[in-house]
Amino acid sequence: MAVYADDMFYDGRNLKSFGDYILVSFDSDDEESTIFERDIESGDFVSGRVIRNQYGTTPSDSYELELAICKEDGTPFTTPESEEIISWLASPDTPVPLKFISHDGDDNYTGINYVGLFNKGVFIEHGNYKNGIKLSFECNSPYGFSDEIVANYSPTTNPGELVILCNNTIKRNMIYPVLEITPYATETITITNKSDPSSAPFTLEALENIKVKVVDFNLYDELGDFYPLTKCNLEFPCLIDGENIFEIQGNCDIKFMFRTTKCLGR
Repeated sequence: MAVYADDMFYDGRNLKSFGDYILVSFDSDDEESTIFERDIESGDFVSGRVIRNQYGTTPSDSYELELAICKEDGTPFTTPESEEIISWLASPDTPVPLKFISHDGDDNYTGINYVGLFNKGVFIEHGNYKNGIKLSFECNSPYGFSDEIVANYSPTTNPGELVILCNNTIKRNMIYPVLEITPYATETITITNKSDPSSAPFTLEALENIKVKVVDFNLYDELGDFYPLTKCNLEFPCLIDGENIFEIQGNCDIKFMFRTTKCLGR
């Protein structure tokens, strides 16, 4: 998909923070843009049966974006200017959210975070002048994501319960939020999603004032070191689409952080 927008945000900076640059597209207005594509897992036809079983779906592929950066006044890039842009976009080596910003009410791209990495960049040249940089961005998912959503639990404001609304485009997707747990006593903390009958309670053996972060099925302390997985029961909390009512036992503050899925395309 080719992208046009007024600005973009990536790895902590906006494109406009580097100068008067614009995002342009060199593709036709009639270009097709895939919204979603997936493989359907199914069995074979058998004798006497004209309907085959379908067991589920898996994404066919991730997503790739194409965009180009030029200067608003049309002048060529100097070497320091191009090096500054390339350093910004090529430095990350783990997936980073990319977000486009439009100021004319066009919301085709705004509100969606494309998570991935820039995997290719070439100069657009006329003669000996570098008039632009054409880029390819490879997403790590066939879907985009919302801005980060944060929900806070405190035993003093909402003792024992926290309600989180989750609005996924893909309704059957489960989301495992990042948790930051601040215990105020050495005890077992229990988190149960009462809205999901298929889930089991998550338990954590917590130590007073030792913060624990739950990320991608691992535990970390506040210094970023591994916290022993043996201190939990591995039943990590997840969010289902719609209302999630969490029952929380233990004297602690908890921050839930997550992003919902969004279909891409234009």
